[in-house]
Amino acid sequence: MQRSRVPLISSGSLIFKKMQRSRVPLSSSGSLIFKKMQRRACATSPWATACRCLVYPPRAREIGAWGLAIAHCDCVLPLHLASPKNTAPASAIVAHPLMATYPEISPAHIKFINYFIRPTPSIMRTLFLPLLLFATLSISAQDFMLQGWYWDYDKDGCNGYSGPNWASVLAGQVNSLDDAGFTYVWLPPMSRASFGACSNGYDPKDLYDLGEFGLGRTGFGTRGEVDAIIGALNARGMQAVADVVYNHRDGGSPEDNPAVKAYIETHFNGNGKQPYPSDRFRCRLPLGGAYGAGTYYIKISSKTQASSYVSRTYKFYPTIASSSLPYQGEVNESEPNGGGDCGQPFNLAQLNQDIVATLFDFSGCYTDEFALTITAADFNAGGDDLLIFLNNTNGYSDHRIYDIYYEPADGSPGFNIPLSDLVYQTYTDFTALPSGQGGMNFENFRPNTSNAATTFLSGDWDSKIFFYDIVQAEASTATTYNDWTNWLLTDVGVGGLRMDAVKHFPPSFVGQLLDDLAGRGQTPDMVVGELFDGNPNLLKAWVDDVTLATTSSSAVVRVFDFTLRNALKEASDNGGYDLRNVFNASLRDAVGLPGFNAVTFVNNHDFRGPGEPIQQDPMLGYAYILTNNQIGVPTVFYPDFFGKPIPNAPTVNLSAEISQLMAIHRAHIFGSPTIEYLNRFGTNRSADYQSGQDSRSLIYQMSGGAGAQQVVVAINYAYETLKVNQELAPANGVGGGSTFLELTGNAFNTTATLGNDRKLLIDVPARSYAVYILSEALPLTLNAFTALPLDKGVVQLDWSTSLEEDLAEFVLETSEDGFNFRLLHQAIPNNRPATYRHLDDRPWINSVRYYRLRTRELDGSEHLSEVRTVWGDPSGQLAAFPNPTDHLLRVRGTGATRGWQLMAADGRSFAAPVRAANDNEIIVDLGEVPAGVYVLRRGEQVVRVVRSPR
Repeated sequence: MQRSRVPLISSGSLIFKKMQRSRVPLSSSGSLIFKKMQRRACATSPWATACRCLVYPPRAREIGAWGLAIAHCDCVLPLHLASPKNTAPASAIVAHPLMATYPEISPAHIKFINYFIRPTPSIMRTLFLPLLLFATLSISAQDFMLQGWYWDYDKDGCNGYSGPNWASVLAGQVNSLDDAGFTYVWLPPMSRASFGACSNGYDPKDLYDLGEFGLGRTGFGTRGEVDAIIGALNARGMQAVADVVYNHRDGGSPEDNPAVKAYIETHFNGNGKQPYPSDRFRCRLPLGGAYGAGTYYIKISSKTQASSYVSRTYKFYPTIASSSLPYQGEVNESEPNGGGDCGQPFNLAQLNQDIVATLFDFSGCYTDEFALTITAADFNAGGDDLLIFLNNTNGYSDHRIYDIYYEPADGSPGFNIPLSDLVYQTYTDFTALPSGQGGMNFENFRPNTSNAATTFLSGDWDSKIFFYDIVQAEASTATTYNDWTNWLLTDVGVGGLRMDAVKHFPPSFVGQLLDDLAGRGQTPDMVVGELFDGNPNLLKAWVDDVTLATTSSSAVVRVFDFTLRNALKEASDNGGYDLRNVFNASLRDAVGLPGFNAVTFVNNHDFRGPGEPIQQDPMLGYAYILTNNQIGVPTVFYPDFFGKPIPNAPTVNLSAEISQLMAIHRAHIFGSPTIEYLNRFGTNRSADYQSGQDSRSLIYQMSGGAGAQQVVVAINYAYETLKVNQELAPANGVGGGSTFLELTGNAFNTTATLGNDRKLLIDVPARSYAVYILSEALPLTLNAFTALPLDKGVVQLDWSTSLEEDLAEFVLETSEDGFNFRLLHQAIPNNRPATYRHLDDRPWINSVRYYRLRTRELDGSEHLSEVRTVWGDPSGQLAAFPNPTDHLLRVRGTGATRGWQLMAADGRSFAAPVRAANDNEIIVDLGEVPAGVYVLRRGEQVVRVVRSPR
């Protein structure tokens, strides 16, 4: 459990306090205990009588979060910026001394405080920058989210797949996801879908059925498997994010719908109104009373005869509700068939048969007439229905039944059936589902009784793009969805919400939902809307509108940054794109939306068509979103992380690279309050390019993050080495001679020394990236520290000194990811020049190991050496050295000289001569290979190679 944060006394001042991280999952009971501890700390403080202290705990998993304390009277109100549950009275903010310079701001102006002091948009520009100039960090960047699925994820019995349900597959990967550093896992829609167990869930039917009630699994799994995956995530301190669909629903039972009938027959008249989709209604004519055996002449036409609707193909299909007659196949109409109204023939129809028809203009007649004969044996005389379907096959039109002439079989006179007897039905009755919950009827869908006359069925909010379109403004709709969402949070145990298709319903619905949840004590940590649009102004406007509609002080809403994703796609796949545009593309940089209101991504399930996924080196896009802490919560796509092949996308397994950058972010970037894009358009930072160019690279610097470090990131999109002396921004304590350490192992230079002109040498291979951090110097003279691979996977570690004074011990540390180091070996210093050696013969886990030397002085201070990297092969125990190399590469662990393949990061293969050095070592000649990063492969044996420039 996290420690209680007692308010700090500092009247009239700003105080920052570094918070510690805990991976203890925050259960409901644990959260309550923690809140009690917080309240007790306030209540027992000596200044509690002066005013009420409000302290809310941040999430249990936050690392190094900075808390902002604002003094008012004798009470300090810490606003822990990493927490989504921050509030403080507006009067406390306005009374703060810093606010004296803003007399126009009163408590009435401040809507609520959340993360930082968050005013209404009208004063955002005035309040935000001056008050928190140095505290505007991207607090949410500490979190990382995995989209834990893809469009056609594996479902047992579907698309040729036979195996475990996806929920179980994902549950088996929870430990790996936690080890990688993910804090959220976004799950696919979990509710029972109208298209059955092979659906991915975006056609929700029974909201409360997560794979139970005797109906078997959903596409995701059974309820038991859902409970297992969420329990496993929570046990490792992660949270499940539910994909929730509030825009539409499908699969209800048929019910009479007078609102749809009124819209089609009365209110639809063109003039901007759109026709009601023909695949979502059927017509019902009661049989057994006034209507029975006989011939029905059913007349169909376009209501408006607009050019956009005529010549549209549809299928005329009649059947009897009680019929067990099998399907009679499909036939084509015979034109002209306008019938008696047009002086033309009609077509004969039969029950349970499709007639493919088109409303052609024959001599000014836009009518199809079908004669259907029903015998007494075809229906139940005690009560039955003639059902007529008019589904379009290639785009909706405004065709409808405008007349039915009935000739009774007993020879009595025929007559026109009043259209008032023709009933329209929709599949919108959700009142008798197996779960018994989440009931709705046609009044919850568009059009309903209240809006049939006014809706146009057009625009972002009213269009029936997906299934049956929900009317969120109906009070019963809000109640149903509010209750369901609360159930997901409390009963199912999810911790976040990914809201589907928020572009298509009012933001006010989200506002009232968050208020309702807050009233029940539920404030999900992750609430993100999917507004599928690349216009940054629309994306920001949605966040602003939800914010204005939300009265609770604990709600935070985010939006997916499609604008940035579009730029990253161009950066990777368009060789003529100027990379510096990326710096202006994020919602933070384009329209000023704070990073904690955004969620960034590189690929997702919606980009699945030909050419839509990023085709070339998606890792470069991930490098940007994972190392820029200002732009939002990074999201990683499951196929990109695990190497799952999907259509139209390259198969890449980026788990090691992504995990490494997440570790870098946690250890060195999180909390950085400032970022400077060094090679931006109009930069005042000079650069000397030896190779590469500013238009094909991204270079930026962050300061003051975890460990108060300087971090420089360089991403090279060019197909040539990026070698540039880049001027850095000034930083306290950083001057000429400062050493920067490269962390990823990608760069040609493992260290770089800052010149007196504040220029740092950046040396990055083609289509690669590097992260340089400021490194501390050792307090002794270290002549050498080397890591040499030997036979059978053994690594020899040597270091030698020429000066040792006041040293307590040497500590060799090792890591599999370059950032989470642990003890390997301890040595007692000789306190004189000496040489030390240690052999690491542990089994290999990954294909790379990192080593560093920690020195401890007698006074307790510590210093770290540069990191040494050794590449090996965990399956075949290969080890390559020297690596990087500009000519000959020695590979130990094999004597095979045939079958090797050398492949560059862009997929190109290169020839490299291989010869045997001995029975267990080969030499690979890379002299004619361009500088860059390569994979050397033979069967299951793989080793990563860096060819450095000469």
